[in-house]
Amino acid sequence: MKIRARLGTTTKVVVIEDNVATYVQISEMRLLIQKAFGCLLNQPFKMGLNKTEPFSNEDVTIKECGIVDCDLIYVLPENPIPVFDAKKIKIKEKMESKLKERNMSECPKEASKLRPQGPVDFSSISPYMTKMLFCYESTSNQVPEQLQMLLSSSAAAMSHEIVIVALHQLLLESGFQFATNVIVAESSSPENVPANLSEIFTIQRSHSFYRLFYIHPEAEGVAAMLICIPMLKMLVIQGKLLNFPLPKENPPELIVNSENFVTQLRTDSAALVYKNLRTLSADFKDSVALRLLIEMKIALGIEDNSGFLGLFSEIKLKILKYLDFRSLLAMSLVCKDLYDKSRDASLWRRLFMIHKTVHFPYTISEDWFDNFKILYEHLERQSSCRKFSSYVFTRS
Repeated sequence: MKIRARLGTTTKVVVIEDNVATYVQISEMRLLIQKAFGCLLNQPFKMGLNKTEPFSNEDVTIKECGIVDCDLIYVLPENPIPVFDAKKIKIKEKMESKLKERNMSECPKEASKLRPQGPVDFSSISPYMTKMLFCYESTSNQVPEQLQMLLSSSAAAMSHEIVIVALHQLLLESGFQFATNVIVAESSSPENVPANLSEIFTIQRSHSFYRLFYIHPEAEGVAAMLICIPMLKMLVIQGKLLNFPLPKENPPELIVNSENFVTQLRTDSAALVYKNLRTLSADFKDSVALRLLIEMKIALGIEDNSGFLGLFSEIKLKILKYLDFRSLLAMSLVCKDLYDKSRDASLWRRLFMIHKTVHFPYTISEDWFDNFKILYEHLERQSSCRKFSSYVFTRS
């Protein structure tokens, strides 16, 4: 015996053996229909021979209800199920594909004026490599510009504070972000923490240790704390997850001698202050920063990605550093993770400084992507004016 069951525009066939069909109750047929539709039917429903009169008593048999072979049973869910039209879906998909092919319609709105246009001129990429991004690229007379800005604004007064500024830069390179509102203990309320290094040094200088709080976009939902404990010339550095226990054996920890990385106490030139930054970068990232990120992912049950997306944040930025702005915008269309990485302020600040060949008559904001967009529009206007003036003078 076969009974048809219809849910919206979908029809399923329920097969009942002939020798038991006479004794099957409506309640038992309900289970068969629910099994036939599976996940499509995940809510309470009623049944009936039409759409207006559902069965009132499900303890009776299908024979008593007058149901015979090949009858149609209407499934009536409590909440209406949307009707999907295959033809409309195909038309919509074709329209979306045409939009993607024309002008890359899925480009972020704020980048709409900087969409990639035409092939990339790879000969213009080499100047992008002249500016360093990371501490492991440092030399005896050059350090990352971001480290110089952090040191200048930090008001660091002691050698271990200067080292902490470098550690903060290394965490930023690893993708960490300053957290300004965290819960230090499970039973406490959110605690407002200093928003910059200058406030941290001013408030915690009288204490016997320094606390810096961070979050990471790849491990949303858990915060980390960096604890720095000065002990004469030595600085003990520990990483800790807030409200998540870390393994007691071999926790993220590093002990360094501040004199090995600081030459003199001054903030006007980071290149004259720091030394051996490459060594500090390798030791701190291997022992604390990257291990802390791994522990954050483990605490949240997040599996690591493979391939390019599985690389650590600074390696992705190192690769994106080779791209010009058109290629960087094209990369931002791939996925959310690469969109976030391609919008990194350090990349757009580099591009801004490289392309800033003329006077920039506008106020520079903290958003380097917006700064570059304004610069690009300014250069485009100047280029149009030059073309127009060239045309006028040629005609005259």
